[in-house]
Amino acid sequence: MGGAFLRGLVARDEFSLLVIEPRASPALKALARAGQIILNPDLAAMGLARLAVIAVKPQVLPEAIAPLRPLLSHMAVLSIAAGVRVKRLEDLCGTRRIIRAMPNLAVEIGMGISAAYAARGATRADVVLALSILRAGGKAEIVAREDLLDAVTAVSGSGPAYTFHLVEALAEAAQKEGLPPALARLLANETLAGAAGLLARSGDPAHLREQVTSPGGTTEAGLRVLMGRGGLTPLVRKTVAAARKRARDLGR
Repeated sequence: MGGAFLRGLVARDEFSLLVIEPRASPALKALARAGQIILNPDLAAMGLARLAVIAVKPQVLPEAIAPLRPLLSHMAVLSIAAGVRVKRLEDLCGTRRIIRAMPNLAVEIGMGISAAYAARGATRADVVLALSILRAGGKAEIVAREDLLDAVTAVSGSGPAYTFHLVEALAEAAQKEGLPPALARLLANETLAGAAGLLARSGDPAHLREQVTSPGGTTEAGLRVLMGRGGLTPLVRKTVAAARKRARDLGR
């Protein structure tokens, strides 16, 4: 996820980017050779940074942050480490200027959606800068309470997996109706891609659904099942509730 944001920031060419990664990939090394990032700078160079982005796995967070704590204590911190609460980040980083964010997979193609919570110690300038960084991967919004990030995780963080599974189910159903596997997969994939494009342009899923649904037609027949008792809506509610509960448990 950190790499996806970095690619977006490099493309925008608005910031001086200092990257700490002891096990740098060939792609990172290539960016450094091209002068697009400064890779593994000394601590003196980092002292001028305005904001640090923490993009490591939660289980290695304490080890990764420990040598940087003297610097982090004097700057704002944007964390995309999943499930790590603000209080824990404040203790590890030694600063109260914390913004915690939950992005999703589509930041890799610049079409992600992130939600962020700004701790009380974060300044307005900190929040503006953090949102600018998050928007390198797509759209970004602020939530008023940290606990809402658990719901964000359950909806947009995990949502791509739910959507991919729906496409899998649609392709499987197509095969059951006699279509060859490759064609079934192509139809399901492209149907989602096209629908997503229409939704991005319109923003109103109910209106789009109504446009597709002719009275007495095939879509209406299918929707009677999908929108009936025990259909998709209650199932999605249960899905999101389960994911939210797990997100809350992991953050304890």
